[in-house]
Amino acid sequence: MANAYYVLPENNIVKLNKTETKHLRVTRACIGERLLGLDGKGNIYTFELTGLNKEEARGKIIEQNKVEHDSRVVAIAIAATKWPSLRIALEKATELGVDKIEIFHSDRSVARFDDRKIEKIKKVIRESSKQCLNPFFPKLEVTSSLNEDTEYLDIILDPSGTEPKNIIETLSNKTRIRIIVGPEGGFNQEELDKLKKTGHLMSLGKRILRVETAVIVSLAYVNLAFNRL
Repeated sequence: MANAYYVLPENNIVKLNKTETKHLRVTRACIGERLLGLDGKGNIYTFELTGLNKEEARGKIIEQNKVEHDSRVVAIAIAATKWPSLRIALEKATELGVDKIEIFHSDRSVARFDDRKIEKIKKVIRESSKQCLNPFFPKLEVTSSLNEDTEYLDIILDPSGTEPKNIIETLSNKTRIRIIVGPEGGFNQEELDKLKKTGHLMSLGKRILRVETAVIVSLAYVNLAFNRL
């Protein structure tokens, strides 16, 4: 599969930042070579490399294809967790086509995120989008607590919840779904009671799943219901 690069389009050219330029140099890209570019906004470019130095690269746009976005929106909210688990969760959520990723702090969250870590999160999302040729990079939101959003139907993952097949049957006429994944230790009772008032609890079975596994399984169910596989 051809490598894809994150590009910044400007008129009939694309620009590549220092990070993407480094990737070009590592892969020994040559002037005149035709490459694939993504802008994260639904556009896929074929461009011819016209300039390459240590700081930036440029290319001439040969072809531009606009991908139509699915009318239904899937978001996932993940309680802050340790980086190894979060990194995998971010990668897989992106590969499975999630539209928005929220990271929030709950009572039992053990991780905290400063600006440096947020940049790492953005990088993982961008690299995963390029790897799977996802033309729409997921939007990212990092908050101190889970935001209430009445535009979404919330599905909260919890062992006490309903079986997925029963939840899935209710999604056919919904256009905006948000899956909420708690920390490794689960939500406390106060948090759970609050979430139950506006959302539906869904169980993923008898086994206790890691955060990253719960992200994959829950998104697979929703993608199946929305025919997004």
